Amino acid sequence: MKYEKLILNCDKVLEEFPVLIDQYKNTKDRYTEVKKFLAKHNLDMQKELNKDINEFITFYKFQTFIVIAQLDLAINTKNLIQSQNRWEQLFFIRNSFLVIHEIFSKIKIRNKKSFYETIFDSKYPSLKPDFNTLLTSIENFNNAYPHISKIRNRAASHYENSFEKFYNSIIDVEIEETVLIIIDFYKIISLSSNIWKQYSLTFNENFNKKLSILNSNIEDKLQQIKDLIDL
Repeated sequence: MKYEKLILNCDKVLEEFPVLIDQYKNTKDRYTEVKKFLAKHNLDMQKELNKDINEFITFYKFQTFIVIAQLDLAINTKNLIQSQNRWEQLFFIRNSFLVIHEIFSKIKIRNKKSFYETIFDSKYPSLKPDFNTLLTSIENFNNAYPHISKIRNRAASHYENSFEKFYNSIIDVEIEETVLIIIDFYKIISLSSNIWKQYSLTFNENFNKKLSILNSNIEDKLQQIKDLIDL
């Protein structure tokens, strides 16, 4: 069967990626509890640590969206390949292009820096080269497939008022071309996932250093209290 390996990969994504979403949610929930603890005890460095946690949660929310996008595309791809009905195929093509457009537009915002670009510039310069590679890949992808944005605007996210424009934007798109586009998307989004993993490791290392400083400060204050008591 044509695309048999691709269907197996889609099944693997559908089996494994929901577990990732649960992991991301649990991680986010743990850091939310840390924020509550800091607020309750009014500890030193609270404002700085809260700012770091908010940044971390923002990244993890977006990483969850990336995983969801890959799940959605796995469903679309599998059904697109297996469908025998042309209008059914066009539905999954339109939906795939919508998912791709929405995710890429959140990473690379037109005419201004995204939250992620700003953070990498200011706090994680070692990750900037990989992030620049990701942005360049997205730009090249968009230049190679300009009709994705057109279909998204005319027949997916919105329905064009003109039926002719709606119909003409989608009717000639073929399965083979769409599958190649989706494969290209997965290649690019894997760059994104690797960057988030590097970010997570770097963040945790820096955050734990700050917690060590906080712990040291608390121990110093406890010792000062003890010294006063022992006077």
